[in-house]
Amino acid sequence: MNNLILRILSGLLGAAIILSCMYWNKFSFLAALAIINFFTLLEFYSIIRRNAMAALKIWGTLAGMFLLALTFLIETAVLTFHYYLLIFPVMLITYLIKIYSWKEKMPFTSIAYTWLGVFYISMPFAMLTILTIDGENYMGHIAASLFFLHWANDSGAFFTGKSIGKRQLFPEISPAKTWEGFFGGLIMTMGVSYLLFTIYQTYPVWVWLIIGVLVSVLGTLGDLTESMLKRSLKVKDSGNIIPGHGGFLDRFDSMLLSIPFIVVFLKLLEVLNV
Repeated sequence: MNNLILRILSGLLGAAIILSCMYWNKFSFLAALAIINFFTLLEFYSIIRRNAMAALKIWGTLAGMFLLALTFLIETAVLTFHYYLLIFPVMLITYLIKIYSWKEKMPFTSIAYTWLGVFYISMPFAMLTILTIDGENYMGHIAASLFFLHWANDSGAFFTGKSIGKRQLFPEISPAKTWEGFFGGLIMTMGVSYLLFTIYQTYPVWVWLIIGVLVSVLGTLGDLTESMLKRSLKVKDSGNIIPGHGGFLDRFDSMLLSIPFIVVFLKLLEVLNV
């Protein structure tokens, strides 16, 4: 019970801080994403290195932060779209670093894990920037809505699973997750999606509902993906910086898989003028 109270209180405090940053302006939005991105990258590379797996922790973290900052500058029209090409030389510098540490037994394993961190963690947060900012137009309520929906899914799944969960979803990867919890999260997410439609009406109701489904399905798969990573590395939690929740990677893992699909879905609707 004490751990549950701690989980709820720390969750409410974290949510208040994140939502305040989302609604304030694009710079506070960037600051919030940068902090989340930074600590999530550090945790990822730490658990990789903790298991004797090679990874360039400092360079990978710098590259991930660069990707987020570059996307922000391009989406705010400070830089042109062509500057996205800088991503390639930044990532390819990893080869040069490994050349000067050639005595390492498996240098390409280190390169692969370094790139994985940037692709797995920083790319989704950068894509959220693409969805939220368009030149001078800042739509912080969209980013806030996605956080709302993921929290609704997590909360619905957690409490439903705790109370009536019996049928395991993926016992080999995460024994605590159940089908009852999944559908509890889905119902909660759909309800919040409809509520967000009535408040903002940025998209038609059917779009909000599809976003809710994507959050629930892909968010659950994102959570399972991180569980698979931790199980393969024999790690219980990615960290302990957030009381009652573990680490940043534990807290935001569901968004890492769902955000790219949601951004692509909404951008395709813009292109198709639907």
